[in-house]
Amino acid sequence: MTYGEANELVAQAAAGLKSLGLAVGDRGINRMGFVCVPLYDTLGDAAVAYVVDHAEVRVVLCSPSKLREVAKTAARLAEGGAGRLQAVAYWGRPDADAVKAIEASVPKVLTWRDLLAAGAAAPCAPEAPRPDTLCTIMYTSGTTGAAAAPAASDFQALSSCPI
Repeated sequence: MTYGEANELVAQAAAGLKSLGLAVGDRGINRMGFVCVPLYDTLGDAAVAYVVDHAEVRVVLCSPSKLREVAKTAARLAEGGAGRLQAVAYWGRPDADAVKAIEASVPKVLTWRDLLAAGAAAPCAPEAPRPDTLCTIMYTSGTTGAAAAPAASDFQALSSCPI
């Protein structure tokens, strides 16, 4: 894959997320001013549900092998009334039962190809990062309590890159 091809896929994914209703500051990928929140499933279902709820994640992107865990998280959040999770996009071949389980708790479940197609149908310019905008929230393991959420601004992330 060339850099140009990778850029096109990122543009389509970002526009696809925007078509789901995400705006600057929402949790997603960085291109549109969305905030990246990596999820570490090794922390267990309760920790993943905590991070998704605490970070106010609205869309989860995952591999098919993680759909069952995402379904548990979505169900836990829906039971607790949080219900902010609005969409799940996955790539690869999923387990049909896992997809059905997510559909019970999340309004929109789509494939990665569907997300890219939605972005290709509604292209949009990227949002330029500003020094004060949030870039990423990286949760800790929470071994001594609830996971902490150190956050980095776009300025902090970019200042570590040599020019």
